[in-house]
Amino acid sequence: MNVLRAVEENKALSGYIRVRSLEGDYFIEYDDGGVVVDEVRMGLETMFIVSLMNNKLLGNNLLIIDGPIYLAMKERKKLADMRIGIISRLSSAGIPTVGVVKRVEGSGKLCRNSVVEFVNGYVKDFGIDINNCNDAAFMYRLGQAMEIGIGEALVLGPLRISAVSGRLSDYFSEDRVFWYVYTGLGPGVFRIETIESIYRDHPELIGKLVLWLISNIDSAGMPYVIDVADYYAKAVTRTLYLRFYQLSLVRGLKPTYDTLQELSRALGEEGAKP
Repeated sequence: MNVLRAVEENKALSGYIRVRSLEGDYFIEYDDGGVVVDEVRMGLETMFIVSLMNNKLLGNNLLIIDGPIYLAMKERKKLADMRIGIISRLSSAGIPTVGVVKRVEGSGKLCRNSVVEFVNGYVKDFGIDINNCNDAAFMYRLGQAMEIGIGEALVLGPLRISAVSGRLSDYFSEDRVFWYVYTGLGPGVFRIETIESIYRDHPELIGKLVLWLISNIDSAGMPYVIDVADYYAKAVTRTLYLRFYQLSLVRGLKPTYDTLQELSRALGEEGAKP
């Protein structure tokens, strides 16, 4: 902590190095990179969107984000509000936005009595224990109960799900609307989401965009456009990582075990194809 304070008080360094999160807390070593990763990713994405808007490069297009529309967490309220502000500007300019979330195993938005009761009203022998449930397991079970074949698409939505009181992981700065998609291909389940005000202002456009994403699923079970974006984003990240690694060696810095493991993974991904 003393080192962070010293950096913060150093005029030469403080202009280039951030030591506090948007919430005002110091970044700490044992955070496992969570806060830093969230702020770098959401921050860069938001800056890029702002740049597109300011340079009038979006035109009358729609915007699809590879990832959540915003992070719905109490610990990241300012980060969420920053993202929602620019997304709302896009909507006002006639540019609706959706996010596609590829990893839903850590989410439990569907694991609620109200959702289970709704599904039970239409699907026989569904049955899932909401105390041992996540969104991926929910959709897998629903797909099996409805005998959805490989390559077919089962869509649950649009769903407006408000936060559960007291759950830090479910803080919504603005309510969101979700579509969960099960295909049986690859990971099998993904989520499409937008904020409620966008869906309210552009229901037809958002509906068509959701249908287009579902109609263009590739063999990995994801919308093709998302897999392409993911491939090129990882390629850029990998190139930057290798460059920083080379620079650290030139300056005599010793790599840690984790750094070498990450280097091995990055080198192994160089031949990957979209």
